[in-house]
Amino acid sequence: MRQRMDKWEEETQSDREAIRRVIDASFDRESAIAERLRKAKQDCDQIWAEIGSVKTEDNVLAAAFGTGKRNPARDDVLVKYRMGLDTYRSRQYAQALSHFEKVLTMAPYSSWADDAQLKTARCNLALGDKNWCSQYVPLAG
Repeated sequence: MRQRMDKWEEETQSDREAIRRVIDASFDRESAIAERLRKAKQDCDQIWAEIGSVKTEDNVLAAAFGTGKRNPARDDVLVKYRMGLDTYRSRQYAQALSHFEKVLTMAPYSSWADDAQLKTARCNLALGDKNWCSQYVPLAG
């Protein structure tokens, strides 16, 4: 009986080693898949966090402009304001002044109006128009 067992062990030794190699390779593959899934979960969580911050930012902007729905008039004001900023930053004060005054005319009570009024004053000062300021701040004589 012992001889039969030894003979069987010899005959099946290579098969058992092959099965062990297959099991080890399978374990390695499953470990690699588990690691990729863990990384994908982290990436997904990070994306959801970024989506949450974008939604928060969108809600803040929606609150600043009223509803979150697209409003062509509001979009026009924003476009004018941004054009004013761009021309102001490039020191084209006369053009910037025109854009900011248009913002004040289109939406005098918007969240952009205060900034537009300040930039209007700065444009006028840069252009050397001190008379414009005198209507808001009496000049010392």
